[in-house]
Order: sequence, then structure tokens, then C-alpha cells
Amino acid sequence: MDDGVAQTGDAESQHVAPEALSDLSGRTRPVVLHLCSGPKRQDSYSQHGDRLGFDVVDVDLVIDPALDITDDRCWDKIRADIDADIYKGAQMDPQCSTFSSVRGRMGGPRPLRGSHGDALYGHSDLTQQERIRVKRDTLLGIRCAIVAFRMLDRGYPFLIEQPAMRENAPSLFKLPEYTKLLAHPDVK
Repeated sequence: MDDGVAQTGDAESQHVAPEALSDLSGRTRPVVLHLCSGPKRQDSYSQHGDRLGFDVVDVDLVIDPALDITDDRCWDKIRADIDADIYKGAQMDPQCSTFSSVRGRMGGPRPLRGSHGDALYGHSDLTQQERIRVKRDTLLGIRCAIVAFRMLDRGYPFLIEQPAMRENAPSLFKLPEYTKLLAHPDVK
């Protein structure tokens, strides 16, 4: 499987990790990775983790633009930390707006994806801006699947939050990476 690497930035900046991810080793409590966490807020996942005895590393570009997992500087650091056994689990909430099955209903925004095949990666008549959003959401989803596989390989728990799949509607879980993940006997 591809490691979900997209080329971004210049060669010199490729090795600069986001500050929030810079010093994660040596922690005494387990560390859980929270991708696409959204903004910091009251009663957040990380606050619940703290009460339950584990640290949570929230990663989302709304917290800090450097915490964008579609940027290779951030992504490479996350992969390296997983490989170094920093994280003992992961919670992932990848953007689902372009995969939403309610697009096009009741006057809402038009559907950007089909339910299967090439159309799952975006309809052929997308504007440039829509195409960028679809590609970005696809990359977010694929990178979350890669994290899930790496957690699975290590025997660590993970959770990916998405709306339920509908038969004739697009879904992140219909991407090949997820059909492979969902077929694994240890995934529910």
C-alpha cells in the first residue's frame, strides 16, 4: 500500500516537524493520536483522555496550520512517531463533507462524488475548487486508513468516525483502502 505521500514544500522544509509534534517521546502515560480533531474545546476528547489517564495529541489545521496531515512535513512526523511506537492508539475523524450522502437534498450543495467506481473520486464536471476539495478529503481519508493499518499491525486500538454507509451514496468507507481495512478479521 502507498504511504499516502504527496510532495509539498521545498526539500529543506521537508524535515521541519510541527512544533506541537516535536517532543512526544519520554511520556509516562500512553499517548493517543487524534487526527482531524477539530478545534480545542470544552469536554473534548483530549480532556476525557486526561481524566482517563492517557495523553491525546490533537492534530488539525484549525488548531495550527502546521498540523495539516495533507502536508508532508506533518505527515512524515506522524508516520515516524507511529514507527517509533509513540502512539498507543488513534481516534480519527476525517472530513466527510465531500463524501456526504445528504449533498443535493433539500436545496443543499450538489453532490461531488458518486457511490462507486471512478465517480467515488469525484464527478467529471467538478470545478477546480471542488476538485481540490475532493482530492484533499480523499487524501485525508487515505492517510487515516494508513494510520489505522499501522495501529492494527501493532495491536493498538483505533476508531474512525464517519456517517453510516448508504447503498447508493458515496462514503469514505467505500474507498479501496477502507474495504481492505473493513475486511480484516480484527476490525469491527
